[in-house]
Amino acid sequence: MRFILTVSTCLLLVGSVFVLTSCCKSFCRDGNISVIDFHGFDAMELEKIKVLRFNQDDFTSAVDSYFVATNNLLIKDTTRVYLDKPLASDFDFKISIENAIRTYTLSDIQTKKEDCSCGPGNYKTIVGYRLNGAPYSVQNNNSLEIKK
Repeated sequence: MRFILTVSTCLLLVGSVFVLTSCCKSFCRDGNISVIDFHGFDAMELEKIKVLRFNQDDFTSAVDSYFVATNNLLIKDTTRVYLDKPLASDFDFKISIENAIRTYTLSDIQTKKEDCSCGPGNYKTIVGYRLNGAPYSVQNNNSLEIKK
């Protein structure tokens, strides 16, 4: 009986450490932009959005590109688009709204290091960026706002 109690206690402790470590990893990952809030666009304009990724400070040739699946959520006058692939701070981007014939450049994504509160190490959080050359600060770590 004592053996079973000891084994159960050990398994509970190991499981707790695993859950806490997994939880910590999810909270302490580097921030990327995974949501774009489009203000003033209608649904038809946002049917075809293309994201082109570039090396930093070099908008001459794209590293890769993809079309965003239209998984939009309308909130008042804002359409929230969830990106298939997050925009990482290590690159610059062009976001082409093909039906609206508009292109936006996202560059100079600024980050700051934060300490991981549940373990050793740190992670990057996004604090600002340039959209078409104008500086913006980030209100929500994983979203970008684009106004028509």
